[in-house]
Amino acid sequence: MFEQFNPRDIPPLIVAAGTCYTGLWPLWNARASMLTFGFPARLAETPATHPVMVCCQIRTTILGMILFAFYSQQKFNEIDTVMAIVGLYAGAMDSYIFYREGNPSKAIFRAVVGSLIGSWGYFGMTGGR
Repeated sequence: MFEQFNPRDIPPLIVAAGTCYTGLWPLWNARASMLTFGFPARLAETPATHPVMVCCQIRTTILGMILFAFYSQQKFNEIDTVMAIVGLYAGAMDSYIFYREGNPSKAIFRAVVGSLIGSWGYFGMTGGR
């Protein structure tokens, strides 16, 4: 898996690990996960929202697994495609939702990070060896 390691691989591996492993956190503590993610306390402290967070984060974990699978198969262009779509779309949607929910600092953070991840993929930084 690491025979052809390149420093360009670091950002996608960080994204893969972040999405794969942090997506499991709600299984054990959905409330804390929601608060850290940026949701307001009124949502995080409502038990009915916890299964929704768990289901959504499991799907996020799948994206991390897909990135790891593509990396192990040396499908670097596919990694860039996933990063571009997920980074730009999730970053924009997260930013909008957090801004609307009254958390502008988290909205800015999500927009910046999503743009960086999405741009990395859009410009083919992993596949452009």
